[in-house]
Amino acid sequence: MNYPVLIIFAVLIFGLNTAYGLPPPPPTNFVVTITDESNQPVQMPASLQITEILDGETLLSYGIDLFENPQTVSVGWYAPSRAENTEIHIVAVKQGYANSGEFVYKITSQTPTEGKLFDHTFVLNTEETSKVIEKEFKVTSNGKSYTLTTKSSSNVESVEFAEKENLDLGALGLIYEQCQSGLEDSAVIDRMKSLVSIIENSIKTGLEGTTYEDRILPQQSHLINNAKKRNKILQNSIINQIIANVSAIMESKSAMEVVVANPSAGSCGVVGGVLKAVADDINATHDELIKAYFATGIIGVYFAMGPGFSAEEHGCQVECGASAGMAAAGIVQLFGGTARQAVDAASMAIQNMIGLVCDPIADRVEAPCLGKNVSAAVNALSSATMSCAGYNALIPLNEVLKTVSSVSSQMPTCVKCTGKGGLATTNTACSIKEKLALKNTIVTA
Repeated sequence: MNYPVLIIFAVLIFGLNTAYGLPPPPPTNFVVTITDESNQPVQMPASLQITEILDGETLLSYGIDLFENPQTVSVGWYAPSRAENTEIHIVAVKQGYANSGEFVYKITSQTPTEGKLFDHTFVLNTEETSKVIEKEFKVTSNGKSYTLTTKSSSNVESVEFAEKENLDLGALGLIYEQCQSGLEDSAVIDRMKSLVSIIENSIKTGLEGTTYEDRILPQQSHLINNAKKRNKILQNSIINQIIANVSAIMESKSAMEVVVANPSAGSCGVVGGVLKAVADDINATHDELIKAYFATGIIGVYFAMGPGFSAEEHGCQVECGASAGMAAAGIVQLFGGTARQAVDAASMAIQNMIGLVCDPIADRVEAPCLGKNVSAAVNALSSATMSCAGYNALIPLNEVLKTVSSVSSQMPTCVKCTGKGGLATTNTACSIKEKLALKNTIVTA
């Protein structure tokens, strides 16, 4: 979900106009259509990268997200870029496609200050990104040398490679990161330790209590332990700690504390919450936990190569669905399972969340996001348990990821993080949104 980016962009624009002593300019519109090389409309979202240049100097560079195709974009060219001869350079970008060619519009004395400027079609090429260019990597990990090619990043070839080399998925994840970064294994492990430290600190911060004015839910993560002390819930269930950990991370996120968005802010509670609960329950060492995170990472890589993580494009199946698959693989790693068992666990976990909608209440990433994060974490544990016990995933992970994308194309836009469908449009949700808007208006005034 990209709300923070949009907020920063709005603040930037306001600041520019204030700095130059000018009122916000009237909107100037242009129509954008995005197609592939076969002249077929490209599924949204995509984005425009816009750069304003005057006399060879970049005045301003920013991005605008697009959610419809075609879409009328309303912008204002900002001081001093109202000057004649300012060139507006625009490139269309979408994950999985080559960037479009650059379209240049030059401001002249005849340029209207408002109204439609132009109607342009950007063409994104899929051929370039679909070609596999063989590249060989040689790395040394845990004292042994390995040679991989770019093909090895596919989940099918990865499992075969792991079985051939007698590697688990955590070891494979570490080797992948070495190939991508060019770093020694010790350096990559140190970086992962830093990330895990941030995740575990966000759990600690959440459990200790957080507050933030502009959020819907109060602190609730402490309620699990309170209920356990009063003998109101199961006494020896790992589910208790999973719920508390996931809630704590989500509360830290909503209080603007530092969290790791793995794979996204809207699903940041899943991986960290359940891996810590499982690691504590089985008394795993810290090194074993770190290795489990490498296993989660490689599943995240497969997901990124497939549908990606945009809820605006695919709904919550690519946020909580992706995090459930990642966490399931990490739990298998903690259980001492094989690479194939870890990938199968990821497949099962994601299968269980295909079609999950994204319908945040009052445009906040809190509810029903918290419940979906908890469900994804428990789903990850059950899927890992089933895989290690010998259950059949049936549908391989690569086909599951393709299904996520195909189901997405059948889902209406209103349930893809737009706030226009699902729980976001209930009477209660609308009332909450109105109250928050009024509260913020009063505070601003």
